[in-house]
Amino acid sequence: MSIFESLKRLAMAVVLVPYLLIYAYVIGPLLMLVLVPGGLALLLLVGRGEAWAVARQTLFRRSAQGAELNRVPASPSER
Repeated sequence: MSIFESLKRLAMAVVLVPYLLIYAYVIGPLLMLVLVPGGLALLLLVGRGEAWAVARQTLFRRSAQGAELNRVPASPSER
């Protein structure tokens, strides 16, 4: 392997590694934070009738169950 090839590989690594780190830890989560709720909202908007009822039922049922399961007893007598 020549010195030119070695320098070329080093330059590629110097460009690639920061790009991967920035995308994985900064841009990726930001995109997920925006695109996932937006996509779900778009699906609800397009599916209008039945999708609204099913989504509402599922969201409220899960939140009610989660709140009941994760509820901390207020006093020792509730334990």
